[in-house]
Amino acid sequence: MILKQFPNIKWLKKQISENFNDQQASNGRELSQKGWPTVLLNVKTGEAERNNVKGPLSLFLNVRGKSVVQVDNQSVQIPENCFFVSNNQQHYSLEIDEEVETYNIHFGDHFVEKVTSGFINSPEKLLDSEFNNQIPNLSFHNKLYLKDKRFQEIIQKIYRLEKEGLLSGMQEEELLVDLIVHLQIQENYLKENIQNIPSIKNATRLELKKRLFWATDYLYSFYNSNISLEELAKVAGISKFHFLRLFKIAFRKSPHQLLTEIRLKKAEEKLIQSSLSINEIAWLIGMENSSSFSRLFYKSYKIYPSKFREKYGLSE
Repeated sequence: MILKQFPNIKWLKKQISENFNDQQASNGRELSQKGWPTVLLNVKTGEAERNNVKGPLSLFLNVRGKSVVQVDNQSVQIPENCFFVSNNQQHYSLEIDEEVETYNIHFGDHFVEKVTSGFINSPEKLLDSEFNNQIPNLSFHNKLYLKDKRFQEIIQKIYRLEKEGLLSGMQEEELLVDLIVHLQIQENYLKENIQNIPSIKNATRLELKKRLFWATDYLYSFYNSNISLEELAKVAGISKFHFLRLFKIAFRKSPHQLLTEIRLKKAEEKLIQSSLSINEIAWLIGMENSSSFSRLFYKSYKIYPSKFREKYGLSE
């Protein structure tokens, strides 16, 4: 179900508190079962405030513009090139104070149960159980994630098909399953790396993980700023050299390498999809000038930005 405006907040909180027992959606549509439905919120607005909503597993992202989401006292700005994840039963707040087009995805309770059951059970057990067994929660780290190529492909396909009036309920569900599977692969990789953080106590490792995610969120949100190692360490609340060592262990790259990846990914997107000049793109991603940007781009892509645009996008 795709909605073009946010539901009335009082109505929504009442429905959540009653577990959608009346099986009614905000648009009057009858729901097939109780509990949170699967909802895609493709909303164009210049202002919104959605405070303390007890949500399902949710992705917060924008087609255009920026928004701010808060989960567990963590407030994060969501740029166009990233998305943020909140988990089932977590309270979130969403704030919008500029022109934005959201594409927030709330995964319905029944949908997540079916997907999770498919992850953990054998085909034989699925045939026998009818999903009545106790199913563990599907959860992810509360952090900003970069919209990688596969993520973009899935979201853009849903977006395009809906705009063309060709998105069926079955196809929407199939694509959302693909999205969760992709997220789970990323999550497994992330968990594996986090386990490499040296610590005697698991609680200490979890706290360090949370602090490192504060730093990556900061990089994703302010990649076009002149960010120093001292600044990142301060965000994480860890001494500079200890922070650098832990960051490399957890993410298998340095903060500078991650920052460069974020900037180049944004530059690639603008070279293909916009008519901004090379100099404007350099400024947009936080580079001092177009020459520095061109050298950095060539080092990674083995082609200069102007030639890349001629080959894959608009010519300058």
